[in-house]
Amino acid sequence: MVVLGTACGGGGGSSGSGGSADPSVQVGQITVGAVRFGQVTEFVVTGSGLANRATHTFSGSCTPSPADDRTISDAELRLHCTPDELGIMTLSIYAPGSTDRVAWRDVLIDKPQVKLSVGPVLSPQDITITLDPGIRGSSQRVWVNNFLYYANSGYYTGKIFHRVNRDILVAGGCYADTLSPGTAAAAPLTPSVPVSLFATNDQYSFAMVPQACGPGYTAFALNLADNSAGKTPDQDQQKYVVIGRYDALDATAVSQLSALPNTWNGFLQSPVPDDRSLATIRGALQTR
Repeated sequence: MVVLGTACGGGGGSSGSGGSADPSVQVGQITVGAVRFGQVTEFVVTGSGLANRATHTFSGSCTPSPADDRTISDAELRLHCTPDELGIMTLSIYAPGSTDRVAWRDVLIDKPQVKLSVGPVLSPQDITITLDPGIRGSSQRVWVNNFLYYANSGYYTGKIFHRVNRDILVAGGCYADTLSPGTAAAAPLTPSVPVSLFATNDQYSFAMVPQACGPGYTAFALNLADNSAGKTPDQDQQKYVVIGRYDALDATAVSQLSALPNTWNGFLQSPVPDDRSLATIRGALQTR
C-alpha cells in the first residue's frame, strides 16, 4: 500500500491509495496540470508496473480524452480528460482484474474564469469574468462555450470596446480598431435565445450580444448599472444574454471605459489615439 496523502496542485483536491490485488502495480504520485473548464486536463501518474497493466477510469465531471493519453514508460502514465461539468472529478487507477483502486485523485471543477486585459500596452488593466455554464445541452452552455472558444483562440486580442455608455454599460469584442468586424473561424455551435431562466442584466453582470458580428456571436457587454428594470426576463435576454459576472473590484476600470467620448447612441467616436488605446482589448485568457 502506498500513501499518497493530500495534494494541492492544479485544481486542488485530494488523492489517496488502497491495497492492490496485483502488487506489481504501484503508484507513487498523481499530479494534475492546469484545470480549466472545457479544456483538456493532464494527469501525470508515476510509480511502477504501469505500462500495459494498470487501468484507469474518470468519474464525475470530466470526459476522457483517450486520444491524448501517453505511456511514457513503465514508471509514468499521462492521462487526459476534459472537465465539462462543475463539481468533483476523480481519476482512479486499478490493477488488472481488480475493482479495488490502487490510487485515486479528486479535483474540484469550479466555474470558468476569463481575464480580459484592457488599455494601453504598457499599463493594461485586468477585468476578471466568472462564467456560469449552466447544464449540459442548455442554450446557456452554448453561449458560454462560444465565448470561451473565441477567448482561447485569441480572437478578442486587438478588438475594442466599441460602445461606451457612461456608468451604464460598455460593449466590445466585435470590431477591430478600424471599426470593421474581425474575422475568424466560427464557433462550433450557434446559440439560441430562449433563455428565460438566465440571470438578468443587473449591475456587474456579463452578457453576450445576440446579434451576429464577424464570424459569429462574438460581442459582449459589461453592465455598470441595473439594465433589466421594466423588462420581462425574455425581453431582457433578447437584448443581452447574461452568462456570468465580472468582479466588482474591477468596476473602476469598466467605469473609465464607459466615460470615453461617444456618439449619441453610445458608439466610440473619438479619433484620439489615446482614447482608442484605452478601449483596446490586449488579450483574453481563461484562467480556470
